[in-house]
Amino acid sequence: MGKLAQTRKLIQEAKSLVQEFEQELTHEIEAYNLALEEVQVEKEALEATMQNMDGALEGIQNLPELPLEPVVEVEGEELSKIAPPPLYSVEEPKVGSFAAKFWGFVTALLVFVGLGIGGAVMQKLTIAPDMIDLHFIEQAFGFYGKLIVGSSPQAPWIGISVAALMALIIGLIVYLIVLNSTAAKNLQLAQQIYDEVKEYIQKHEPLLQKVKNLKTFLQQSVRKIKGVKVLGDEFGARVQRARYFEGDDFEQYQPLSKEETMKLLELKAKAAALVQMRLVATQEGIAKEVEEFFEEVEKEIEKIKEWIYR
Repeated sequence: MGKLAQTRKLIQEAKSLVQEFEQELTHEIEAYNLALEEVQVEKEALEATMQNMDGALEGIQNLPELPLEPVVEVEGEELSKIAPPPLYSVEEPKVGSFAAKFWGFVTALLVFVGLGIGGAVMQKLTIAPDMIDLHFIEQAFGFYGKLIVGSSPQAPWIGISVAALMALIIGLIVYLIVLNSTAAKNLQLAQQIYDEVKEYIQKHEPLLQKVKNLKTFLQQSVRKIKGVKVLGDEFGARVQRARYFEGDDFEQYQPLSKEETMKLLELKAKAAALVQMRLVATQEGIAKEVEEFFEEVEKEIEKIKEWIYR
């Protein structure tokens, strides 16, 4: 594989790598931002449900007092929306063919002129700007023709042809040398660009993994907050039913109604702590304290679910 082909392959691979990475990172950041919005929306909806819980419990006599759910204090910066980093631009190295053509042409021209001057010197012609005409050129280049065909009328044109051919050959050699040199530099530059892309991806890989972890946590949290809300609405309605049929004295409730009222008290305490919970992240993802709290929320939901479907 030639150097030009290797250069193109490296640049294409670099472009593909950075494009795939940035597409994935942008997708994950958008999903994270959306999940963060959903968590806030569900928290606000849960606050409305808490008011309904308070309304269902307000006025019930002899209601047991449960210990308040401790608010988990977490130090650090609260989660906020993330803006995608600026797109990484991969610039292709210049091919360098123009420079090669330029120097090839200049070299060919200089060689042709030099051969003309050399022929003029060998023919002992006077070299002056006002002396250069077609006859001067024929005499100058005729020197080379005479070396091939002797004193022939065709000697000047043969000399010009030989000089032109030599100039073209040397110009072509210079062209190839410059082009090859440029290709070697471009290959080296392409390798450098490829390595920089790999370094860029490696540098931002922790950010991608962190965003993925946070997105997954938030998506799971949305469901847990909804679970508390759904159960809060349901048990709020159950307590309202108990009050309608059994009155406002907890001590006079049926055993089932007492259990339902206690479940509502537990849900209210958990909901209050959940609404006040600050979502704080670490370098890797969500803070351990926040993660443990939501695990407790999930256990509470599962416990009440099992009680309902017992």
